[in-house]
Amino acid sequence: MATNDVQDVRIDTLESRVGKHDEILEKLAEAQTEMMISIAKLHSSVKVLLLVVAAGLGVDMTGVV
Repeated sequence: MATNDVQDVRIDTLESRVGKHDEILEKLAEAQTEMMISIAKLHSSVKVLLLVVAAGLGVDMTGVV
């Protein structure tokens, strides 16, 4: 009987840890998605900035950007 109680406590502890790991993985996935969106926005901004600077300097950057 005591062995079952000990095993139940161990299983509960493991389930709790797995639950915490799942939460952390979900938060990491959300953060990665937000980061990738921010990188895409930054890329667009840099592309526009390069085109404006190139136009101001009279350089053709269409093949580069």
